[in-house]
Amino acid sequence: MKRWRVGNLKKLRFSRRQILSWIGWTLLVAILMVAAAYAVAGVGRLLLRTGWLAQANVSVVNLILQCFVHVLTIAAVCTVAWRIKKAVSAKQAGAQRLIEWRDIGMAIVGAVAYIALTVSLSFVAQAIIPGFNPNQAQDVGVSDRLFSLDLAIAFVVLVIVVPLCEELIFRGILYGKLRSAKLPVAANVFFVSLLFGVAHGQWNVGIDTFALSLVLCTLREYTGSIWSGFLLHAIKNSVAFYAVYVAVAFW
Repeated sequence: MKRWRVGNLKKLRFSRRQILSWIGWTLLVAILMVAAAYAVAGVGRLLLRTGWLAQANVSVVNLILQCFVHVLTIAAVCTVAWRIKKAVSAKQAGAQRLIEWRDIGMAIVGAVAYIALTVSLSFVAQAIIPGFNPNQAQDVGVSDRLFSLDLAIAFVVLVIVVPLCEELIFRGILYGKLRSAKLPVAANVFFVSLLFGVAHGQWNVGIDTFALSLVLCTLREYTGSIWSGFLLHAIKNSVAFYAVYVAVAFW
């Protein structure tokens, strides 16, 4: 009886350690992302007051600041992880290899799954959330009238840089750390996706990005890397980019 109790206590402590690790990494990423947003916003306001950005396009400035928020978040999480002797390896972040042909195929399969899932969740949300508007535009702080160089910068940021950084943060570092805690895969997928949805603010955008993340996390688990998810994320953003910034120019 004594051995049985000792064994159970050890198992309980180990499970508690797993859960604390799981909560800790989730809170760490969330807190550092918020801190990075405030830090970058503060620097942006300072530059505006000094007149350095007086002649700059506000939309382009907002895009560049978004990039800095994501990059600063990645740097901060990796630095904290290194300081507590829990450094993030390339394999743990899902970036241990380059993009392969199979990643393209998996991204296409994921796109079909994402469309079906987001339509289903939006339908449910309309039925249970008063005033839910699935067609409400996402506020990214960028004008929908961009041309020439500004349009090119917006494309690079929104279709390439932001998806890559978000995959590294959420499906890379965070998912990798939660996965290393050896908790159920379904729990890791759900909470990474929940945090990803909350980070986008608006109800309709949050539900859409939650559905997207469920698929992205599944791709991450299945392929062992972030690249098929990155391609799907880039495809999704490129379609939205075309609808908001390119097609509107011909209407």
